[in-house]
Amino acid sequence: MAAPMDSLEGFLRSYRAELRRAAQAGMEMPPLTQELFGRFERTGDRLGYEAVYFARRKCLAILGLQAVMDWRENRAVSDGLLGRLCAVIEDVCGETCWALPAHVSRADDPGWFLIVDLFAAETAQTLAELADRLEPVLPDHVRALAVEQVERRVLNPFLSTPAPYGRWEGGADNWNAVCAGCIGSAALHLLRGQPDRLERCLERVCASLLGYMGGFSPDGACLEGVTYYTYGMTYFVNFALELYEHTGGKTDLLRGGWGDFAAGEDDLRSRVARFLPKCFFPDGRSVSFSDSTSRETFRVGLSCALALRYPGVGWTGLDRAAGLHSDRCYRFAALKMDLMGIEEYLARGGKVSDGEVGPRFHILPAAQWCVGHSVSGVGFACKGGSNGAPHNHNDVGHFIYEAGDAMFLTDLGLEEYTRDYFGPKRYEHLSCASLGHSVPVVGGVGQGTGAEYRCGSFSAGADGTVELELHDAYPAGLLERFERNLSFDMETGELRVWDRLCLSHGGTGPILERLITQIPPELTEDGIVLKSGSAMAVIKINEPSWPEITVETYSRRSHLGETEPVYAIQWEIPVRGQTGESNFCVNCQRN
Repeated sequence: MAAPMDSLEGFLRSYRAELRRAAQAGMEMPPLTQELFGRFERTGDRLGYEAVYFARRKCLAILGLQAVMDWRENRAVSDGLLGRLCAVIEDVCGETCWALPAHVSRADDPGWFLIVDLFAAETAQTLAELADRLEPVLPDHVRALAVEQVERRVLNPFLSTPAPYGRWEGGADNWNAVCAGCIGSAALHLLRGQPDRLERCLERVCASLLGYMGGFSPDGACLEGVTYYTYGMTYFVNFALELYEHTGGKTDLLRGGWGDFAAGEDDLRSRVARFLPKCFFPDGRSVSFSDSTSRETFRVGLSCALALRYPGVGWTGLDRAAGLHSDRCYRFAALKMDLMGIEEYLARGGKVSDGEVGPRFHILPAAQWCVGHSVSGVGFACKGGSNGAPHNHNDVGHFIYEAGDAMFLTDLGLEEYTRDYFGPKRYEHLSCASLGHSVPVVGGVGQGTGAEYRCGSFSAGADGTVELELHDAYPAGLLERFERNLSFDMETGELRVWDRLCLSHGGTGPILERLITQIPPELTEDGIVLKSGSAMAVIKINEPSWPEITVETYSRRSHLGETEPVYAIQWEIPVRGQTGESNFCVNCQRN
């Protein structure tokens, strides 16, 4: 059905009002210090420096965006707002390094302070757009300083380095989309007076972004997870829209001919545009595979931009829409797109679908993902894939079961980002390790790391059945076969799981079934009970005799550094000969 225009208009009014309140409030620019910068080098901690860094970007984004909106609407910016913004711009331009400590190496690289990482590129894009849009009102010396620093720190390093610049140029992940998209946007805003240099930059950026599009599965899934879908697509679409405007519609990365893409075809780009709504459950929680979160939001401006260009793209209501303060990084392009994207959508009378109503079972066979929504409101997701995906977790065959805002059987998603989390010790972190997912442990061994550890076969039906062959996800010599069959009832939301594991010749157990939750389990005569609010899930093991069940308790650090409990429910699967079989079901009940 069509999205209610009054709801969207109300969201826009509230967003504008919230922006003005934030711009009028007192905001300080906390200082970036050498001690904070060096903390990552000494301890691997990122949060201390980043908290200050993003507080400063909040000032830049909010004051800058309010000034842009005032200029667009009134052709005037108050002296007070402009003065505060100029002070922030000068302060940001005086920073030693725009990149984060985690992305540079002061010990090994004498030019570390000019590295183009995600955040240096974002800063350059923000300053370039502000310098361009606010050119009539910015003092000459402030605008000149911003332009000079964008050139020195980002455009010159990129253009003076033969391709590829670092590991990200042409890559298949969010780094490419963000860095290349920001560089292309900055060039469009600042290099119009240098047509040859601008053209050279744009050609290189467009070539790089083809690699980004190649990182999606053929059915449009982002294997990095929902969080990184929004991040990368925001900057890809922002640049694509600006390039379309700059060329008068001659270059259209979204619908036109580009690389191997043909103009106007319903190709990979349209499938990518339709991916995100499939990842939200009926209660608003989201699929948290890879480095994502189960409380993901979506950017309304991005959704509006895609909806105007791809028929049928929509969202499931505004309850999970990102607001002004949803993103601690305060990315200017995303906030700007929310305002201007909604304005364009409303002005053009867009009719965006709210998506299908009722039960549905989304199957992404190339990615080997399934996401189900039952009539009763229960959500289910499972995946095959490999353990070599971007932002990988060792989770082949893993599944999620949720309802009523409760993740009964969960995917932990991303943890606090530290040096170890992206280093050799990554799989010692529960969120990334096989032990942190609802997959069996064989002889004390979990799944292996790398693309060779994968789902051997995957099939799924619209009736909610999924069949996976998983023995290749485990180190060689452990298993001959591992068949996992899942059946999700599209009416009741009941989930049935059958596992059949055949040990390799000479292989030994035990084989432990393992389920992951963050809700304290209760072991009762009726089964394993997980209670959350007015809802509960009951896990029943279908064995002739009830096995001994143990619960291991862990703690982990959330992405924001908060300590959270994690519970692993496990029991031994009986082995007869070399074959172990497990059969259990999960039901959601509400008071």
